[in-house]
Amino acid sequence: MPSMVVGGLGGRLIGHLIQWLVLRFPATPIFGNCAAYVTGESCIVPGVYALIAAGSTMCGVTRLSVTLAVILFELTGSLDYVLPFSLAILVSKWTADFIEPLSIYVSCSGQLLGDRN
Repeated sequence: MPSMVVGGLGGRLIGHLIQWLVLRFPATPIFGNCAAYVTGESCIVPGVYALIAAGSTMCGVTRLSVTLAVILFELTGSLDYVLPFSLAILVSKWTADFIEPLSIYVSCSGQLLGDRN
């Protein structure tokens, strides 16, 4: 669970940064009409960034791809974010597999049992 907390905090920070950019520079063509709400709020939801980052960080550590995607879908209660969750988990798994093929649990259990490779 610490990996989900670290990922969630990082994602929330990035979400707030993007939300600030949208509100600070509303006429930028990249953001479109995102900051055009009458209330002055933007369409950026930092909580979604936190969930996506928490899931991708946990996937990078544990390599639970499909299981983690289902857990994230059940956390949100809707299927609106299927594509961002799936893409973030997929990229995280590919990146982690490129860096180290074994998950943290398999790596640590080999060291605890005295495996010398």
